[in-house]
Amino acid sequence: MVDPLRGVVLEQHLYDAHGTRLASSFTSGFHRDPLSGAILPRHIQIQYPSTQSTCESDIADMQVNVLGPQNESLW
Repeated sequence: MVDPLRGVVLEQHLYDAHGTRLASSFTSGFHRDPLSGAILPRHIQIQYPSTQSTCESDIADMQVNVLGPQNESLW
């Protein structure tokens, strides 16, 4: 499911060949990275229906593809 105004992915669902939902992810709290312009979620929730479990992460600060000069050789 994509937000038509912002173009960000709000939900993703994974199903098996029989149509049973295996996992779902939900994202919210989007923030635009000032350097890259990427719009990134601050809250991520993953649900696993078969085990009735949920995993949630809140991300306070992130950097997009930032390498210091000492890491230039990685590219």
